[in-house]
Amino acid sequence: MKLRFFILIIFSITFAGIMANPAGAVITIKPGDVIDGTLSRTDPQLEDGCYYDEYLIDARPGTVVTITQTSDEIDCYLIVFLPDGRQIDNDDYDSAIGTDSRLSIHIRDRGEYTVICTSYGEEETGSYRLTIEEVPKPDFYGIFIGVERYGRDWEDAPLCDKDAEALYDAFVQTGLMKRENGVLLTNRQATIAGIRDGFATFSRRITENDVFIFFFSGHGDRVPIERRGGKANELDGMDEIICLRDEDLLDDDLAEMLDMLDAGLIIVVLDACNS
Repeated sequence: MKLRFFILIIFSITFAGIMANPAGAVITIKPGDVIDGTLSRTDPQLEDGCYYDEYLIDARPGTVVTITQTSDEIDCYLIVFLPDGRQIDNDDYDSAIGTDSRLSIHIRDRGEYTVICTSYGEEETGSYRLTIEEVPKPDFYGIFIGVERYGRDWEDAPLCDKDAEALYDAFVQTGLMKRENGVLLTNRQATIAGIRDGFATFSRRITENDVFIFFFSGHGDRVPIERRGGKANELDGMDEIICLRDEDLLDDDLAEMLDMLDAGLIIVVLDACNS
């Protein structure tokens, strides 16, 4: 990835709807805007000789916006300058399907967020389309498991149930997760059936914009594959397990449950031996 540095000279012109970018002008853009621009020989140039157009983002603090530059005529290259002076670049966000560029930016304050639409190659000219969209706020879901009192082959694991309770409460009390979006399973409730029920329920509700957390605190172990009927896909011939109240959960089985979810982000936290 090549980095570009240059001095910004900022003027602001605002348009509505689908906009065209006059050569050399700086346009203020907001979520929902679509801009048809052109890199031409009358545009300013970066130090490496690439022409560029400049935009300022107008978005509410606390939101996340996605900026996409597409073109059939140039190899797109996006640069965003953050208020603290940091620079974020993207050349091809998916080189398997083309040379379009995309960046997602968290608008943390009301400082200036400057977007530079340019090309990867020197002195490329041609039209492009710039879009800016606000990313919907994700919903958080979670299964929180803690086992202190085992009542079977394992010794008790002091305070592991409290770990799960504390994390569940933290997500709910801070407003990050709705109470009905979380499942808390401690001690007698920490069973294979309880976990499967939670995954089955959430698999019908979670979307690709959502975040899912799987948390376990308790005993863990490693066992030979043939002892537990695991899949023969481990180079060391061992399966990892987490130890629930009634039985053990194989890593392969947990992976299959996680595959049921369409979440955009899955976070797995295992506070256990051999995790």
